[in-house]
Amino acid sequence: TSIETKTGYGLTAWHELRSARIAAKYADTVTFLGAHVVPTGADPQSYLELVTGPMLAAVALALDPRVPGGPVAHLIIDEAQDVRPLEWRILLNSVLEQGGSVSLFGDMNQRRSDYTASDWRELAVDLEITDADGAIAIRELEVGYRSTKQILRFANRLLPRGTRGEIESPWV
Repeated sequence: TSIETKTGYGLTAWHELRSARIAAKYADTVTFLGAHVVPTGADPQSYLELVTGPMLAAVALALDPRVPGGPVAHLIIDEAQDVRPLEWRILLNSVLEQGGSVSLFGDMNQRRSDYTASDWRELAVDLEITDADGAIAIRELEVGYRSTKQILRFANRLLPRGTRGEIESPWV
């Protein structure tokens, strides 16, 4: 005898995740059915993006947290300023092995979303990757090869003072 159940009644990522976790306790098979109807007043395209992105990822990880190839000991993340909270949880809880280490690279002045941390210390606290005293080792790259001095000088004039770091390039 086999029992199968489906999700799809809550219409939010939180409800789908909750339904999947409860169903997994009692059923042999759980079917994700997050998009069987678009919630009243929701934009269909936006809801489809929610269902096929964060909602599906959250449910899949709840049902099977294994990662192909297994977890890694050290995770390197470029453009870390644009990683959103749910993506961080997936990376740190499912991809990184217990006790593993992380290297983050990015430029907070190039954030593309208001839904990400606004500085490295805030991000470290959110991710609970500070030491016992709440400190974290932040190192700025001293030499960069992405932009010339002229481009950086122009870009620094576009951002209001106080919302950016003065960036200098060794390029002439």
